[in-house]
Amino acid sequence: MSSSLLDFLADNLEGWQTRSTDLNNARLTMIGERNIAFLHRGGTMRGTIQLVHTHPLDALFFRDGTWQTVGDYFFVKYGKTVHNRSWLVYIKEYASRGLFPLELVEVF
Repeated sequence: MSSSLLDFLADNLEGWQTRSTDLNNARLTMIGERNIAFLHRGGTMRGTIQLVHTHPLDALFFRDGTWQTVGDYFFVKYGKTVHNRSWLVYIKEYASRGLFPLELVEVF
């Protein structure tokens, strides 16, 4: 059975929005690896979910010769509007694959 990442966090990290990133990530590490799907594209991976406390419009990376925010990238590439939250997620074992908006990740 799958659930949105937001539901997974609510069920497993009570009050996560008010806790420190380190504390949240320690709890997520304790929970361990999960199967993860991405709603904006196909494919799944297995790994440990980790949070980053930063707004999607503040997280910049260099791509195709320009600086882009995570929010701008997901709009341009996938036509998805990233909600105004102050958290992003990455997969610990695949950190180089980037940061993802919470609403575009599913856990199963």
